[in-house]
Amino acid sequence: MTKSEQRSTALEARRSLTAEERAAFSAEIRRRLSVMLYKWRGKTLLSYLAQPDEPDLEGLGGFVTAYPVSYPDGLMEAYIPAGEDAFGK
Repeated sequence: MTKSEQRSTALEARRSLTAEERAAFSAEIRRRLSVMLYKWRGKTLLSYLAQPDEPDLEGLGGFVTAYPVSYPDGLMEAYIPAGEDAFGK
């Protein structure tokens, strides 16, 4: 199976999940990320804003979540929403 076919298969599988299944998988992913970040003593996570068929990482408690912002010239920055402290203090 080619990489493109694998992506299509994964996308189809994600889109076939019910809202309840997606919420349960998202919660488990957040739980596992929290454990890993705690073990690594991490305070900040560079993440993404989920599309409707993607795992939702919003609300990963106790950690600052930054989001990538891409510019046309190829530069990328990490955006931290107002009120968040990049150093997790």
